[in-house]
This record gives sequence, structure tokens and C-alpha cells, in this order.
Amino acid sequence: MMVSSTLKQYTENYNNNLSNYLQEYEDNTKAFFLQNEKVKYQNYQNALSKISNQLQLFTREELNNNQVHKSIATDLKNICPEAYNKIITELNQTPNDGILSLSNLKNDKISINEKELENHLKSSIVILKFISEEYEEAIQTKTVIAKDESGEVALIDSTEYQIDPRLDLWMKKYEKVNDYIHIPLAIEGKKDWVTDKYKNFEERYYKSQLEICNAILNVVPKENEIIAIKTEFITKLIDLRNKFPLPDTDINKLISEINNAFYRLEKFMKGSSLNYSAFYFNDAFTLLFHELNKLENISINNDNLLHGYYTVINQICHDYDKSDFDNTDAYENEDFNRDCNEIEYLAWDRLQEFITGEDEINVKISIRDIANNNFNGNGENGVITSTTTEVITENLYPRIFTTAKAFEKFKNLVNEFGNTKENLANYSFVFHRMKRDGLIYDDFQKLQFTYFLLKFEINIDRIKSMKEIGKLEYRESIYNRV
Repeated sequence: MMVSSTLKQYTENYNNNLSNYLQEYEDNTKAFFLQNEKVKYQNYQNALSKISNQLQLFTREELNNNQVHKSIATDLKNICPEAYNKIITELNQTPNDGILSLSNLKNDKISINEKELENHLKSSIVILKFISEEYEEAIQTKTVIAKDESGEVALIDSTEYQIDPRLDLWMKKYEKVNDYIHIPLAIEGKKDWVTDKYKNFEERYYKSQLEICNAILNVVPKENEIIAIKTEFITKLIDLRNKFPLPDTDINKLISEINNAFYRLEKFMKGSSLNYSAFYFNDAFTLLFHELNKLENISINNDNLLHGYYTVINQICHDYDKSDFDNTDAYENEDFNRDCNEIEYLAWDRLQEFITGEDEINVKISIRDIANNNFNGNGENGVITSTTTEVITENLYPRIFTTAKAFEKFKNLVNEFGNTKENLANYSFVFHRMKRDGLIYDDFQKLQFTYFLLKFEINIDRIKSMKEIGKLEYRESIYNRV
């Protein structure tokens, strides 16, 4: 079992060792690799610590007179002979004549280079720290193997952001020697449990890659590799809609069907209806978005309609997640569960399609308000009103923030940090700190937070890890002050 003595040595061999592991077996993952690495280096550190701890039992005179028996270093010799040879010098070795005697064994003493031992212990600590940090990132990522234009193998970590590996690899190489390129937020991975008859995911994926290509070409206009990739995705997008055309739909009939589906779901959650069958909300909203993008259907009323739907969707997500409804036996109904999961998919994976540029809705509404045309933008001060429900004045995002005070702290942090060129670092810090303090729910993901920030006109393409964020003391002082 080979181990590295220093962090530099470990990191130099890291990618090659990981690549070899991933290619050994199709189900090998980066997380499994790092679990094995952690066990290996923990054993290595234990072997070093065993020697260090045993030395405490000897006086300085005994150490100077080489009174330490080599048995205390046996584990280290088996795990890492290279480290053993740097730390240990064997004295009075047993003759290799095939004859063992008690006197010979007693004389198997060693000299220990205590400075080398201390250095190797330090290195084992920082190597284990590196492995732990990589593991925390790995459990949220999928590592794939790709080849660059020269055929060299490269490892690419594809997180929940779905970026074409060729684009990801190109940007990694470019940003090693140039400034960071700000790219649009990519979409989350495909959810196999979502019904997607019209291939909406593929359409959004292709469009997302085109936006990334355009962002790169704005900085490097004549990059032939990116131009070729862009052309490829344009062709794929055209072919997709030729093969899976979106049908023209009677928008009023479609809205009526969606309203009735929400109404049936709400009645089932209340227990006033004991039967429920699936509606497949994702496909219905694919058709609705398609219709609402047509010139003749662009209107204030339809923008308000989308806002209303999104508020209902968020309310259902909250109630479903927190069991905040009367008919808790509903969880036994598979159709109910699949529709609620699709509604949650709409809320997060397709959030941007609901954004219309209007002010944030701050009322809790039922689908009845939409069906009865009580949901509108004519309230005082431009606030959307409802005739049947009361205004929510506290925690407007109960699926994100654990309390009203948590949401208030977030608003204060937004006021303090503002919208600047340091958004990526500032709001990555906000996400990690508020999670650590239990102010944001544990299951609220990084990508969801980046989408949520768009409501405040804050556009970042990812959440940095804490180790990548600078000026921590400065940001911590602001966090504590507000």
C-alpha cells in the first residue's frame, strides 16, 4: 500500500491515481476512492502516532542511548517503507543466519529522527484534511473522464450544473492563464422520475449550452472549438423540435385543466376528496410556457397568472415537505406523491420560466383565487392582492428559511453586501454561514439558492466552497453585525 509522505507529493499523483481507479470498474466513483484514501492515510497517521506516543515513555537519556525497540515502528514499515527509512535507523540488526535468539531480539534497537517524525505527522494531518475536503465536494458531484484535443486524459467534476464536458474542460484550461469567464447558470441534471413527453429537459439543456458558448465567444470571439460546439447544439435543438414538435394548444382550455388539477390536489390534501389520480404537471406547464411565449399571449394578466401559479406551487411544496395538511394518509397514494414531486421539480428546476420581472408575490393564495380572477396586480402600492386570504408579513420563504428572523437576517445581509463584483464570494459565504447556524434548511441545495438569488437581481453561476472564499474575517464581522 503506497502512501505519499508530503501534501505536494500526494496532490501531484492525485489525478492520475483517481483516473486509474475510475477506469478499473464502471461503478467506481470519486467518493469511493476518497473513502479508501481516508482509511489508508488514517492508518498511516496512526502508525506515526504510535511511534510518537511510545517515545513519551522514554527518558531523554534512554532516547539518546538508542534504547527504543524496533517493534514500535513495525506498522509504519509495512505501510510506508519510504517514510520508515527517513525516520528510522535500525541498529544491531539480527544476523541473517537463520538463527533467532532472545539476546539478538533484545538488541533490535532503532534510532529515531524525531524531527522527521514530527514533519511526517504534520504532512499526514494536511493530507487527511485535503482528502476530507475533496470528499465533501465529491458527495455532491459526479466525476467523469474526458480527453482534450491532444488526447490527454482529464478529470471533470460535473456537479448539479449540467455543462458539456468539452466546454468545462476548455474553460478550466483557459482560466489557468486568463481571467475567469462569467457564464450563465446551467441547468440541473435530468430527473428520470419526471414525465417529460415533449423533451423539455433536452431543449433547456441545449439552450443552456448555447448560452455558455455565447458567453465564451463574447470574450474569445474567434475560438473555433467553441464555434463548432455551438453549431452542434443549434443543430441538435432544431432536430429535437422537428422530431418532437410542441402542439398548438387552446390556452384557455389548458389553463382550465391546470386549475382543475390544482383544485383536485388541494381537495385531496384537505381530505374533502378521498380519490386522486396523476395529472402530470410538468408536461402541462411545458405546453403552457410554449403558449405564453407566443406574441398574442404576452400580457400583464398572463404574467400575473404565472406569478399566481408559482405561489400555489411553492405553497404545495411547503405543505407536502412539512406534512402541513389534514389528509396525511395522502402519502399512501403513489399518484399524489409523483405529482407533488413534479410540482417541486417545477418550483426549482424550472424556476426561471416563471420569472416575469414583476415584484415578488407576498400573499398566500389558493387555486380558487386564480380560477375566480381574484388574483391580480391592482392592490395598493402595486402589491398583488387576494380577496380570500390574508397577507403574509413574516417568513415569505418557509421552504428556505427556518424562521422569520432567519429571513430577516438574509434581507439585512443583502442590504449590507449589495450587488457587486464580489457577489460570488459574498453570497457563497451567506449560504454556508446561514446553513451552519440552522437558518437555512439542510436539504436546501446550492443550485436552488443561486436561482433564489435571482429574485433579488443577484446573478451568480455557482456556490464556492468555504475554502475558496477570501476575506473570511471581514465577511464574518458583517454577518455578526447584522
